[in-house]
Amino acid sequence: MPPFVADPQPPDPLPPSLDTGRGARNGPHPRRSLARKPPSAPPGSDPGSDEAVPAPPPAAVAPLESVQITADVPPAAADDQRRNTEQLLQSAENSLRRVTRSLSESERAMMQQAQSYASQARAAVHDGDLERAHNLAVKASLLANALAR
Repeated sequence: MPPFVADPQPPDPLPPSLDTGRGARNGPHPRRSLARKPPSAPPGSDPGSDEAVPAPPPAAVAPLESVQITADVPPAAADDQRRNTEQLLQSAENSLRRVTRSLSESERAMMQQAQSYASQARAAVHDGDLERAHNLAVKASLLANALAR
């Protein structure tokens, strides 16, 4: 393979319509100064003073109040849900009582979780949170039925 030989002639100049006048083809663009200005003094301060100006204290924030968002449920529907939740809880507790066999470690954990859900469901009924109570009762019932098989 023959050695590389550089072309001794310079490249053709750009047509006048494309020439930017900055030597775009033959060199880099002119550099801009990147020097930053020193920060200006805050209003009302003495520019000759070396003392730091303390920041104002943060504004006091009022504590948030506890707000519970609930659906507007008609009383008849609330009574139905309360009854349904109670039936689920009784069924779950009866199923858990019927489990008399020896349980594995994971089955014992399932039983404890079902009992915890049932306890939380009763507390939610007491607090008037019927939707949460129903959801917890369903979970307790599912776990209890799985253990009773």
